[in-house]
Amino acid sequence: MTGVSVAAQLSLAVQHARTLAAQGDHPGAREVIDQALDAATMVLGEGHPDVLTTSRATAELYAEAGELLEARRILEEAVAAGQFQVGEAHPIMLGISYDLARIAARREALEALLE
Repeated sequence: MTGVSVAAQLSLAVQHARTLAAQGDHPGAREVIDQALDAATMVLGEGHPDVLTTSRATAELYAEAGELLEARRILEEAVAAGQFQVGEAHPIMLGISYDLARIAARREALEALLE
C-alpha cells in the first residue's frame, strides 16, 4: 500500500476486521488486525496514538469473540506503552482504561455465573 499513510492502513484494517467479525470470521478478523498492528508498531512505535487506538479496536474484537484474557492483555500492554508517550490523561488512554474496567466487570459476571 505504497503512498497510503500508516494511519489510513490501520483504519482500513480495522474496518476489514470488523466486517470479517460481523460475518462470523473471528480468526480472520484477528489475523487482519494483528498483522496491521504489528506492521504499524514497527513504524510508529507501540505508544503512538494510532497504534493505541488500533490496539483498543483489536482488544474489542478479541472480547467480542469471548477471548477476554487476550483482550485484557492487549489493553494492559497498551496502557504500559501509552503512559510514557501520550500520558495517562490522553483521551485514548482514558478509553483504554474504561475498556479494561468493562472487561474486568464482564469476567466477574461470567465467574459469578459459574459459581
